[in-house]
Amino acid sequence: MTPSLTAVAVLPWMQPAQQAVARALDTDRLGHALLLQVPQGIGGEWLARWIAARVFCRGPEPRPCGACLDCRRALADEHPDCSIVQPVGDSREIRIDQVRECAAALSLSSHGGSRKLAIFTPADRLNRFAANALLKTLEEPTRGTLLVLVAAELGRLPATVRSRCTRISVAAPDRPASIAWLQGH
Repeated sequence: MTPSLTAVAVLPWMQPAQQAVARALDTDRLGHALLLQVPQGIGGEWLARWIAARVFCRGPEPRPCGACLDCRRALADEHPDCSIVQPVGDSREIRIDQVRECAAALSLSSHGGSRKLAIFTPADRLNRFAANALLKTLEEPTRGTLLVLVAAELGRLPATVRSRCTRISVAAPDRPASIAWLQGH
């Protein structure tokens, strides 16, 4: 995650996705698995952490507030009810043991008494065995669990995984918009 981006940062190209997730959460219509299709380098991991902060925020409206302990912990990858699954060390893949460990953590009751969340990033780096292990969790999710998969290359994910997720696509901003945003920051 880019350290300078907070839960209340404004990335104009992310706002439609943020609004869709917020509406789904507010109306209790968010499924158990989101697949964020985001081109590499434009904030997919930030969006996943924003979703975590939005889910766990206990601050005032609008949410996420970015100031409460839950928001800060979610953005810092320190929230006890949020797991981050990504390639470890020199590996370029997410491995089956990581997915199994995450599934075991998701099966436990939450620390805060609400949801449990897992972020898989980049999900298109799940190896074949890890994707099959994740499929079981996608098919039989634990109550109150939200899985967020961040992927730039959807073709690398098995169709069985993709079909069990609600897809949210984010387009890369055009060059002038990118330059204007970077100059403002």
